[in-house]
Amino acid sequence: MKVGQKPATPSPVKAQTAQTTTRPASSSELLLLAALKASVTTPAASTNSTAPAAFSAATPQQTPPAYDLLPPSMNPPRNERLDTAVNDAVRRAAGENIPLPSPTERNELYALAQKMRNEGCCDVKEIENALVAKLREKVTGPSKPKTAAELDAVIDQAYKYVYFDDARPTSESEKAAFRELARELSDKGLGGKDLLYGLSEKIRQVKDWGGKPGEPAVIRSAIEKGFDRVFEGSRKPNAAEYAEFTKMAEDMAKSGSSSKDIMFAVAEKMRARQSTGGAPVNSPKVIDDVIDQAYKYVYNNESRPTTEAEKAEYRAMAKELAEKGAAPKDIMFAVAEKVRQIKDYGGKPEDPKAIKAAIDKAFARVFEKENRTATPAEYAEYSKLAQEMAKGGSASQAIMYAISEKLRSEKDFGKTPSPDGIVNMAFKDVLEGAYRPPKPREMEAWRRIAEEMLKAGKAPRDVLMEIRSQLRVAVYNR
Repeated sequence: MKVGQKPATPSPVKAQTAQTTTRPASSSELLLLAALKASVTTPAASTNSTAPAAFSAATPQQTPPAYDLLPPSMNPPRNERLDTAVNDAVRRAAGENIPLPSPTERNELYALAQKMRNEGCCDVKEIENALVAKLREKVTGPSKPKTAAELDAVIDQAYKYVYFDDARPTSESEKAAFRELARELSDKGLGGKDLLYGLSEKIRQVKDWGGKPGEPAVIRSAIEKGFDRVFEGSRKPNAAEYAEFTKMAEDMAKSGSSSKDIMFAVAEKMRARQSTGGAPVNSPKVIDDVIDQAYKYVYNNESRPTTEAEKAEYRAMAKELAEKGAAPKDIMFAVAEKVRQIKDYGGKPEDPKAIKAAIDKAFARVFEKENRTATPAEYAEYSKLAQEMAKGGSASQAIMYAISEKLRSEKDFGKTPSPDGIVNMAFKDVLEGAYRPPKPREMEAWRRIAEEMLKAGKAPRDVLMEIRSQLRVAVYNR
């Protein structure tokens, strides 16, 4: 139900219908009914129209909130509201088949709610979620396990999760293998699902690969599986390839990569080599082929010939990327991005033609219905912005989106955004059918927040979103 909305009451007609019996009407009653129908003149009949009379349902009545809607930081939840939050949390938990709390446990929930409020949490929904999480601990165990027994219980859960077997017993040696990691993750603040998934990932690594990513046998297995993905068992790594990929795998394992990550990296590298016929990625033929593919990709035309001038334009860039270790596909996409820039905007981002195109496209996006174009003053203003962004390495599309955002903001909020206008807009958005203008005290409090955010350089739309968010908390806190 929306803010202030009153529940709809059944109409008298419906009530009467519900009480009508199924007794057959007598002949005198039928005659009386026919006479009543003949005497009724509908709006359609009075205008000699054959169209049926239109019926429109009454809009549900909504009452604007009489209470003050102040920023949550100025109006922390009262104790009575915290008591309601406890009740709501208990109801939610009961819906998850979690046992009801004892009187002592309920007092602990209320104490936790007060503690969160006193430490600065002014969002009742956030408090309520924390209370539900606390109640869930009765079933799932502590959300922040610390003791050895609690950590062992999470390790046991993780094994059951990986092996998809709730009845599987976890051995003492299995728990011992992951106790140090469990303690380390717990000390970093992980708990609940994060801790469970963190342990599960490591357990799955051992289950699927037979050991940790940096172990020699596991590295060899990852390399071989990488080759199998590309060659489907028709070719194994030779001695030089084993040596090359073993070094890569060791470096990746030290950086925290899993064996699965290593396998995919090996496969990707071999697939790239296969695509070049074994030739080095930085060789002239491979570079020219990659540029040709980029042009065909952008123009969506496999038969389009790429000219010598077009290839010459991107050879240096493609070769530089190849020598940095980029795969042919990555080089192709990088070149395609530059080609699309020229195709869509008529030049490089800093070219006057491309700048004008970016401005025109931005105006077309924002003022599509108004069919409005930039004035000379606006061209001058946005050309300066575009030049600065182009110098910083932005593409014309990024420049176009930046100008669009600025134009849309000015369209919605004016050249100089009004904090009062933003606050009033937030009230309309949140209260909807129960809207009322902010009271003087409310406007003063919310205006201060809007002014501070605008002074800090926040976009008006971001300010509106923040005030909306806080205002919804203020409504829910009541």
